[in-house]
Amino acid sequence: MWGRRLAKFALATVMTPVVVTSATLFYLYPELRDNPLGILRANYRLGIVTYAGIRMAAIYTMSKQSMHQKHIEASKVLKQAFVRSGGLYLKFGQIIGSLDIVVPDEYRTELRDLMTQCR
Repeated sequence: MWGRRLAKFALATVMTPVVVTSATLFYLYPELRDNPLGILRANYRLGIVTYAGIRMAAIYTMSKQSMHQKHIEASKVLKQAFVRSGGLYLKFGQIIGSLDIVVPDEYRTELRDLMTQCR
């Protein structure tokens, strides 16, 4: 029962930003109307990162591991999403990896590779 509810919630959580972003991009940037592939790429990237956010929220709320283990697991999910999305998301990962005071050590350690190993 909870599995179906969680799946419906996850689908609604992922699809809502995708639809809103598509409509907004379509309205604000008329040049994208001639290039629907650009909108699809933007939505694909947004979907990857949104799904990663849902997975990270599930890690922090449902897992019974220590906070250190939760940080490690969530940082891997975030890094994977940023690498798959590429572009500006890689830059976000680099910025997050360089924030010494705000971000936990586990995130900085995981995202440090984005500083040197991304093309």
